[in-house]
Amino acid sequence: MGVVLIGSEVVARIRVGLGADVVAIHADVRDGKVEQVKPEWKGSTLECFTAAMDNDSISQIYLVPSDDVHPAYAAVAHGENIERAADIAVQSRRVKGGYELTALIPMAHTAAKPGRPFRMEFQVSSAAGTKGGRQYGTLFGSARACRNPATYAVIQLRQ
Repeated sequence: MGVVLIGSEVVARIRVGLGADVVAIHADVRDGKVEQVKPEWKGSTLECFTAAMDNDSISQIYLVPSDDVHPAYAAVAHGENIERAADIAVQSRRVKGGYELTALIPMAHTAAKPGRPFRMEFQVSSAAGTKGGRQYGTLFGSARACRNPATYAVIQLRQ
């Protein structure tokens, strides 16, 4: 599907597959400090955002890689609350310079409606940049992906 840039640096390569009832994701992420932190977006995460075409209500899913102690997991934002989602399958493994992550997200966790186009964006939190510290980049260039779906990609499933 594409690459995530922070400045001019490629920090992630993301591939997405869409089925009738699942979103399949594979990502290779550069992250010099793979860590699990609360809230999730302050640590290593791949966030998946979706929104219906007819409203701006956003579905936000956190895919969190395993660190040196804890297994990978997924969580879903409900307003200001973030809850783990056991029905989202997530696996990750450490690789040189970061991690590789795969996930299967049931469509019920997204804003997608059967047979209708929807909007989608991904955001990566990475400590791989030359500027130091944790930085954020999006696949489709959204400046505030958690607040505004206007610049998400439009996705249409063909029947």
